[in-house]
Amino acid sequence: MALLSGPALAQEEAAVLAPSGYEVRLHEILTETQPFDGTRQVVVRLVAPAIAAPVTAPNLQADMEWACETWGLAEAANQPEPPERIIVEMMAEIVPRGEASPDVTRFFETYLVIDASCIWSLF
Repeated sequence: MALLSGPALAQEEAAVLAPSGYEVRLHEILTETQPFDGTRQVVVRLVAPAIAAPVTAPNLQADMEWACETWGLAEAANQPEPPERIIVEMMAEIVPRGEASPDVTRFFETYLVIDASCIWSLF
């Protein structure tokens, strides 16, 4: 489990349309330090009820990158020490961070932060 630092959002934001056309809502943004290697990361957690139905990966790929660029890079720029990566988590409904949720559709992508850009990386 990652160590959390920094506050989560106090209140969820209004829903917005992602590039796929799905409605998404920013649930929270966390900063974490991985206990095994000290890697710093920003975690952007989104709620997208439409992903509970079958979706295709190409639809979500653009959404995940957009979320990284929209929320992740902004948070990374606010950190006293820049994070090495940004994790984007999209979930059909809210699941507490780090808990298993076999009945809830969730997708994860990870991006390296290089020159203030999101560079997709294998998760």
